Amino acid sequence: KKCLDSNDEWRIGVKVTSATVSDGTFCGSVSVGGFPWYSKDPSITSHCPFEDECDNFIPYDPSATTYVGNFGSIDVSALGIGLVNDEHVENVIFTPGVGANFDFNSDFFTCDEEAGCSIDGTLTVNNATSLDIK
Repeated sequence: KKCLDSNDEWRIGVKVTSATVSDGTFCGSVSVGGFPWYSKDPSITSHCPFEDECDNFIPYDPSATTYVGNFGSIDVSALGIGLVNDEHVENVIFTPGVGANFDFNSDFFTCDEEAGCSIDGTLTVNNATSLDIK
């Protein structure tokens, strides 16, 4: 969503409500959760909590072709074993428009900024042809 923050500046917020892991040998055994995941402005020092709050969203620039943000709170398990619980990823690149996607290449971080597992992949939109900012 696009909203005005408390300083009357435009920001964009992204809410991810589901995701699946595919295209890899063991990807079927991996599940993700903790939804909804919310985007957050990476310049905000305290990365947690991740919530539906306009002041925390990514600054909007109408000339930008991509946006960078942090996403959380994420859970990951494999073969039913919890690997990541209530953590976040940093510097996710969001490309809006036709073929919209989210490029993840980050460690998972706790709210105390302790790094753990990592992720390198792309979340694509598969139920629409475009994800636009209006």
